[in-house]
Formats: sequence, C-alpha cells, structure tokens
Amino acid sequence: MIRFTHPFWDEPFEFEENRVNVLVIENAKFLRSVLQDILCQLSGEDGEAIISEDFKKLNFSKAVDLILDVFGLDVNNKRILNKIYENMNELALDQYYLAMTELLGSISGFIETIIEDIDYPIMYKNQNDILALLKLSDVKVCTDNQELLGCIIDYLSIMSEICAIKCFIFVNLKSFLNKNELKELYKHVFYKKINIMLVESTCREKL
Repeated sequence: MIRFTHPFWDEPFEFEENRVNVLVIENAKFLRSVLQDILCQLSGEDGEAIISEDFKKLNFSKAVDLILDVFGLDVNNKRILNKIYENMNELALDQYYLAMTELLGSISGFIETIIEDIDYPIMYKNQNDILALLKLSDVKVCTDNQELLGCIIDYLSIMSEICAIKCFIFVNLKSFLNKNELKELYKHVFYKKINIMLVESTCREKL
C-alpha cells in the first residue's frame, strides 16, 4: 500500500483501492509550506513529506508527480520522451540487435560512398549510438484529446505506465472540473488503479 505522510498531520494518507484522498488546507501559509516541501523533494532536495510503499520509503522524485497547472500537462514532456527512448534503446540492443547492426553498417557504408565523391580529404565519426539515431526520428506520443478532462486522463495513463509514477498530487483540481467530470476521472483512475490525491485550498462538495 502507498502511504503519504507529513509531520504536520497525525495519520498518514493511505491510497486504498477505489478511493481518492482529498486534503483541504485552508491556511495559505501552511499550504504553501507543504507544496514547497514537495517541490524541493521533486528537485532532489531533502524534505519532510514521505512517500512509502509497504512501509519502504520511495524516492520522491521518481514516485510522485505534483500537478500545479492542469492546463500545462504535456504527454510529450522530457521525462516521458526520455523513458520512451530508453525503452526503445533497450529493445534495439536486445530483441533487434541484428537489425540494428545491419542498419548502422548501412549508414556507415552510405556515408563512405558520399565521401568517395568528395575531392578533398575528409573524415567522419563512425556512429554506433543507436539512441542518438532514435532521437533523430522525433518520436512522439499520439493524442487527439482537446478537452481538459481527456488531457488529464491521457497524462495520468501515460505517466503511470511509462514513468511508473506511484502517486499524482493535484492542487485545486476541483476548481477546474465539475462534478460529472470528477466522477469520470475517478472512474478512470479506479479502473487503471492509479493513485491520485487532491490538495484543495477550500472545502468543496464531497463525491
């Protein structure tokens, strides 16, 4: 079980199946303090908040995603793309090693053919880095969603699957989604078993 704890509250928040935790912090200074603590840890610094799984402390920057701006969610952010390229590189070295070596050999042969037609001395670096070649292909995640709810759902699905995020923390999400949209979001995260936590600055209707 995933648990989120902080010295300022008595009991940890436990992420149970088919349940969304909502933390209401009406004190602006305290809310700012909690969010700053999370941001510091996401940057690799020390902090007071702790995220754990089965009582084992997790690396905050790898396990948690803090969403302050739901309008700026990007399914092709650097974190996602780096992980995709990493997965593709592992597949190339493992399952497609023969095809990869043939491709790199063909590229080198093509470059040498061109060089032979150049009248002045020239040299080049033999490219053996398949990752660099993959990045030239400009891989992107496909998504057609334009509505805010759809963008949020796509982002959660991709980040949890590709980057193995354990917990998503939204700030004031209820200010931007209506009751029906929240129900649809909850339905999705329950089905996908994605852990989300809502941090709100004011108490709103409970679903």
